[in-house]
Amino acid sequence: GFWMKLNAQNATEYNAVSFYIKGDQEKGYTPRIKVELKDKSNQPSPYLLSGVTGEWQKVTIPFDKFRKITDWTALSEFVLVFDDINSNPKSGTIFVDQVTFTKV
Repeated sequence: GFWMKLNAQNATEYNAVSFYIKGDQEKGYTPRIKVELKDKSNQPSPYLLSGVTGEWQKVTIPFDKFRKITDWTALSEFVLVFDDINSNPKSGTIFVDQVTFTKV
């Protein structure tokens, strides 16, 4: 997987996380991954992202999809998980760019 430390980022002025994503058509990729945000308790709050393609696309996930987070004042991590249940094939390359918190 991939993770990015957020260093207790206060996200209360935002209501979504956005990023660009695409799979590598030559190396292959999974069309489904799990996106997680973690709050100060460090417990993951997952969201299943489907529809990854070989073209860049902007993904915006509203915070209400991360149901286990109740306190947005100190986020600890942004994580992309390639697990046995959701990710198939289990090899290849996924590109991610411009991860931001946003207001939609």
